[in-house]
Amino acid sequence: MILTESLPLFFFGSLRDADLFALVAGRPFADFAIRPAAMAGHRARRADGEAYPVLAAEQGHRAGGLLVYLPDPTVIARIAFYETTDYRLAETEVLTAAGPVPAQFFESTGLLAATEETWSLERWQATAKPFALAAAELVMDHFGRVPHEASADLWPDVYARAAARLGANRRTG
Repeated sequence: MILTESLPLFFFGSLRDADLFALVAGRPFADFAIRPAAMAGHRARRADGEAYPVLAAEQGHRAGGLLVYLPDPTVIARIAFYETTDYRLAETEVLTAAGPVPAQFFESTGLLAATEETWSLERWQATAKPFALAAAELVMDHFGRVPHEASADLWPDVYARAAARLGANRRTG
């Protein structure tokens, strides 16, 4: 998985949350050039059994998000580690106020089924964010020690430990 460093990364899901992004990237949004963007012909849907989204191709829809310029390879590696092998980098074109821009995004590898439910960042922040922050902190502790290819294997234990830390399973919301 190699990100073309000259292309910005389009975020359509929970990594648009400033707290989660800072925890995963190891640096805040303020360190990067960011602008609003949307991917035409797509809709963010909740992944089955999860609180985070996958993109589904749907005519007439626009998946809103953020376009982030990430020239730092360590930040890119951290984000790829967090996204696991459930997602792969793909190229796309997103719409911005200045017009269409080539970009990359993490698309589902097909291991995650999309529900019919439209995913909402605001709903995720109100229901699943505390669990996601606890889980992200736990999984990112393994960055640099566990290869990217094995990062997906960490999540069952991470979910259990995050739930124990919070006293409840709040991963689906």
